[in-house]
Amino acid sequence: MKDYNSNENQRIKGEFIKNEVYCCASSLIYQLQEDGHYQDEIMEFSFKYVIREEDFKNDILKDYKDELKEWLEEEDKTSMDNLDEEELRQLAYDLNISIDDYEEPEEALEHWIVSDWLADKLSEYGELTTKDFLGLTIWGRTCSGQAIMLDYVISKICDDLDMLK
Repeated sequence: MKDYNSNENQRIKGEFIKNEVYCCASSLIYQLQEDGHYQDEIMEFSFKYVIREEDFKNDILKDYKDELKEWLEEEDKTSMDNLDEEELRQLAYDLNISIDDYEEPEEALEHWIVSDWLADKLSEYGELTTKDFLGLTIWGRTCSGQAIMLDYVISKICDDLDMLK
């Protein structure tokens, strides 16, 4: 396994961030929220519900084993291991399971103006983004207190691009 935070990889990710992350927009977003402007638009890239995947999968395996087997066959899947969020929601819907018990809120703690390309990549990893908020491309970062280069999602993107040593 690669050391995502070795000195060399931090240098590589630092250069990546310089090219793809333009500036912090947290104050702008906060001020617009305080003024009551653009509430609905801001919520789109600031808040979502995510499934507590492990709890959901464990309960499905425990309580719906036979139904799960049928569903996987119908969907031409071999296991639940690689299901994405949308597929998990579809599974719950098809098995008539309330997903509410397995959801938790995820909220942006910071907002950053990023490149369109990075927003697309971040979206692929389930991050909160929008490509047209007042003409800006915004990433709703759900962690805070560390350098962006240390975020797992940034490490994964760089690793998937074979940039890291």
